[in-house]
Amino acid sequence: MFDSLDDGKLDVAARNLFINFKRIATEESDFIVDLSSFKTDWPVLDYPQQSTHFDCGLFSTMYLENFDGQMMKDFKKQNMLDVRKTIASKLFFHPLNKVFPADVHKAIIAA
Repeated sequence: MFDSLDDGKLDVAARNLFINFKRIATEESDFIVDLSSFKTDWPVLDYPQQSTHFDCGLFSTMYLENFDGQMMKDFKKQNMLDVRKTIASKLFFHPLNKVFPADVHKAIIAA
């Protein structure tokens, strides 16, 4: 579980969610998966964390792009402005975007 803000609240909420889900699942006769061995402990990983309250979406995207299932590839939180520009460019110039590219280009240059 990655918590980009690391304020401790997500850990408590996730543990409560897992505990309550296991309790409800064991009480439900139609639920046939044995969750008794499901663990709520996850490894402590070293990964970049945000210092603002508005970068969580960017950090989530970067976690998805840089985590290989075992390790987090290094990325610098100082590069978030460049990440924002890259994502905006990909969205603006995506083939499904119906906005006229010249207008988009002007908007990007003006920013």
